[in-house]
Amino acid sequence: FRMTLVNALTMLLGIFWYSVVIALVMATNFSQMAQKFAFIQEIPENSYLHKFLAGYLPVWTLLVVMMILPVAFRKLAIHYEGIKTWSEVHLQVTKRHFLFQIANVYVIASAHSISQVISQIFNSPSSALSYLGSSLPSAVTYLTQLIIIKTFCGLPLELLRLGIFFDAGRRGIALKSQSNLTPSDQQKLTTIMSRDEPDWIYPSLLLVFAICAAYEVIAPLIVMPAGLMFFGLANIVYRYQSMYVLIPKYETGGVFWLIVFPRVLVCLFFGQILLIAYLLTREQFQHATSLAPLPCMLYMFWRFCEERYQKPSLQLSLVMAKAIDEANENVVNWGNVFNKDNYLQPALVQAPFVLPDS
Repeated sequence: FRMTLVNALTMLLGIFWYSVVIALVMATNFSQMAQKFAFIQEIPENSYLHKFLAGYLPVWTLLVVMMILPVAFRKLAIHYEGIKTWSEVHLQVTKRHFLFQIANVYVIASAHSISQVISQIFNSPSSALSYLGSSLPSAVTYLTQLIIIKTFCGLPLELLRLGIFFDAGRRGIALKSQSNLTPSDQQKLTTIMSRDEPDWIYPSLLLVFAICAAYEVIAPLIVMPAGLMFFGLANIVYRYQSMYVLIPKYETGGVFWLIVFPRVLVCLFFGQILLIAYLLTREQFQHATSLAPLPCMLYMFWRFCEERYQKPSLQLSLVMAKAIDEANENVVNWGNVFNKDNYLQPALVQAPFVLPDS
């Protein structure tokens, strides 16, 4: 019941996420802040502070909110839903976090377009459709800034591992302040492991992929260089982290890929829908009609991969099961009679009682 309730609240928040993002953008808008706070009007126009407040403050605010979401979802999964394993916690957080990542892209895209076209509808309703088409790419600047910030700030912070740094400082202070610690407690305080967090990494990568999928055709010269730069550096950073830094808490056998792959296709699906809608607003009806089968073809590809690869990967084939039994025939005596001890750990099987020699 608790998991169902949290999923319902997450979906409800995702539906109203449009209002949250618009409120954040409006609250951090430079002109809006200048009207409310007089000291902001006195900031020199060519200063770095003015450029940061006018260009990057809305993006940073949204990133901070998105950093809080996985932490909140993780707390809910552990303390409210009562999920007992880290793998299940990370799977649930990844699913819920992705919902808000994909919502961010299309909320921002629609907000930039709709806010500009509302007044045009009242002034000239006949030209509203063409005006919407010309204003739809305006959000690409904001989203490209988000990719740039994640590239030059997010990836270096991933290398720095500031959370581990502050955790080491906290452990050092606790170790010095408490003198009556047992050797076990001292080992826990001095052992610092940088664990992987897939519920943080996968949604971050999917956010950039969703932006690139949405604007790779509409504004390729703007968004694609930023996307290539991000994924090129992310490949180096996460490859290094996986090989030398991160310590896995568990082994799921590739279950996360079964979660990530459908969401990659969802990003492509929404990108195709956005492209078709953009062509319709530009009155390119023939091109939009020719692209209409693409979402259906993508869905068919999804179903093919699910039937051909996903479902067989979740089960052990009879051929492999027979081969495993034959390979272990000398280790386990299966025989022709059912033996319940074959399904127990060898250490837990009671050995026959042997009388000592007299």
